[in-house]
Amino acid sequence: MKLLDNPKAKEIFLDGISNNITNVEIAKRIEAVIGHKFHHVTIGRLRQKLKTGNRMAPVCDSASGHIFSTPPANLPYNDKADWFREQFRKSHLYVALIKQFNTDEVRAYMEEYGQICTQFEDIVVSEYFQIDDFLKHRLLINRQLEKMKALQTAISEIKGFLELSSPKESDSKEDKAIRMEKYKLLGDHNRALDEANTRYDKLVAERQKIYQNLAATRRDRVDELKTGNKTFFDLVADIRTNDKSREQHGKYAELTRLATDDMLQQFRTTVEFPDGQNDCVILDSETVDADEDVITTDVEGRDDE
Repeated sequence: MKLLDNPKAKEIFLDGISNNITNVEIAKRIEAVIGHKFHHVTIGRLRQKLKTGNRMAPVCDSASGHIFSTPPANLPYNDKADWFREQFRKSHLYVALIKQFNTDEVRAYMEEYGQICTQFEDIVVSEYFQIDDFLKHRLLINRQLEKMKALQTAISEIKGFLELSSPKESDSKEDKAIRMEKYKLLGDHNRALDEANTRYDKLVAERQKIYQNLAATRRDRVDELKTGNKTFFDLVADIRTNDKSREQHGKYAELTRLATDDMLQQFRTTVEFPDGQNDCVILDSETVDADEDVITTDVEGRDDE
């Protein structure tokens, strides 16, 4: 029987995916309803095909350069992480990511990718690859932790079995063979656990190096800005010949002008000073206030003095 050919099984399968239910649980629900058991691997394979063919398949951009751009200046801080994730999903790099890792790992990668990009914002190409290595290392470390947990659980179960089935003179050959097989399996699991612990330690050490390199790259960029040798005329030439630089500096200049106008307008309104006097910080021809008598009286009083 094919799962998708059975309407009821298909309904349970799609409902399980939408509610993020595990493959094993979906298999149990289908068996309870239609009386046919599907292996959880089969369900997982169908689940991956469905996601790859629909929601997880990005619209690729051959250039992919836009993923290194900065978000709009007026974008709220809480929305910047989603903006970075959306840009990444449009690149071919996302296609490679979903081929390399499973669904849960891709979801974890994207969650942390948005947060890190929000922290840095102005990401250059070299920094992106450092971030990519850092996040993938975290996924590999999580794999090792899961493997270590599974091995420890299996070792505990074998030890429990051996404690309950101590050797007896009345044991049959089959019982002795089972016990010997358990001892052998226990040794294999212990060796695998030691290897997993060693692999975990190496991954953690390598992750620390990647993190330090990323931090060093950021410090180098800041130092370059502090100790840069670019003169005023170099900046003018860059603005005149570089469209991107001209647009960026023009945006900053316009934002500065608007902020200055807002501040001047605020200084031209009446405020209460610490001594209790109501007056404007700036008194000029453009000063406008709801209570014009206050401004006129103050000015006349100063003229009389």
